[in-house]
Amino acid sequence: MGEEDRVPTCTSRILEGRSGGQVGTTIRDASFFSKLTPSNTPSSPVYMRRALSSSRASGRALARRHFTTASSDDVIVVGAGFAGMYACHKFRSMGLSVRVFERGSSVGGTWYWNRYPGARCDLPSLEYSYSFDEALQQDWEWSEVYPSQEELERYANHVADRFDLRRSISFDTRVTSATYDPDACRWAVETDSGARAVASHLILATGNLSTPQLPDIPGVEGFAGRTFHTGLWPSDGVDFSGRRVGVIGTGSSGVQVIPQVARSASHLTVFQRTANYSIPARNAPLEPEAQAAHKARYGEIRQEALVTPFGIAKYGSPSVSAFEVSDEERQRTYEACWEMGGQAMLFAYNDLLKCADANETAARFVRQRIREKLVEPAVADLLVPADTLPNPGPGPSPSPSPNPNPNPRCLPTTRSEPSGSASTRTTTRRTTATT
Repeated sequence: MGEEDRVPTCTSRILEGRSGGQVGTTIRDASFFSKLTPSNTPSSPVYMRRALSSSRASGRALARRHFTTASSDDVIVVGAGFAGMYACHKFRSMGLSVRVFERGSSVGGTWYWNRYPGARCDLPSLEYSYSFDEALQQDWEWSEVYPSQEELERYANHVADRFDLRRSISFDTRVTSATYDPDACRWAVETDSGARAVASHLILATGNLSTPQLPDIPGVEGFAGRTFHTGLWPSDGVDFSGRRVGVIGTGSSGVQVIPQVARSASHLTVFQRTANYSIPARNAPLEPEAQAAHKARYGEIRQEALVTPFGIAKYGSPSVSAFEVSDEERQRTYEACWEMGGQAMLFAYNDLLKCADANETAARFVRQRIREKLVEPAVADLLVPADTLPNPGPGPSPSPSPNPNPNPRCLPTTRSEPSGSASTRTTTRRTTATT
């Protein structure tokens, strides 16, 4: 599994002040290699070993041609997050030589960089984990239903140490260029540290949301206080006690960090462009009995996950349209999903993510629940979203709906994990700031 498709959107920025197809191929999804085909096909381990072995001589020649000093490997992986770590392990288990470049100082990917207060995954810990090693998934004990950043980072480091992955990883190294030589069928990679490498395969396990988005606000560079970005949070944390703090953005990371900052800041102002959906996760300690029962069925559960729209067995595959049931039954279903928490609402019916009219039935339910939590109608008008309920991302299309909409309006996922109430200390304003 890959962690980059579960990355927080990293759109929040904090401003703080004092009171006052061939052998050489780029492959972006490491999970591809868990489905390698029989040995007589080009994508099989046997075929790849033969092809890569025969190309190593040309690789050494290419290295001499491009660089005076360069390593020659079968595979170069960029990124040591969950996908990059798995790619490293998988290729090494196939007998291939692997070189991984990681710009951070350790493994973990998004869970290395996004260490802001409140950072947490919105997928169940027992499913947001590696499945390639039975002993690993049986040995590791998760503490909560939804894992925190701290626990996920510990897990990533445990995996790196358990499978001796660090010996193949160059940390604090950013890839600056990758050049493909079609004659030699090899990639030549350069880095900012001066390390150079050549390989037949280049795997970009960099994630689709790995670049921090900085708001383009005139004058922000002259701000006299300290500034922080949720995707580049200091490893030693930040103390907001007695500070006046402004948070720009109410996406997933904004929703998570705002209540935490509000607990210690003397004043907090939230600058919001677009109101967002936030559904209770119902997080709780993971009871030993529940964890043991899940692990007893791990193999079965992993297989179930493969045929679900989002790869998570907990939510299953919806089989009916929102319009194939009565209004009363639909309301009961939404109530049950709300009590389950997490992403359950998105999988109540098979057309919520492709039919705007069906989506509106779920969105209307969530809006009403948000309004019930807000005392002031004016504040509710600011905080209640008006668009469609978020789309969790790519996956198999649901079954055809009896109420098709030719122009469905589905939005990217917003992951949120409310961790407290900050309403008494938070002023919410609309702003045109890009987040």
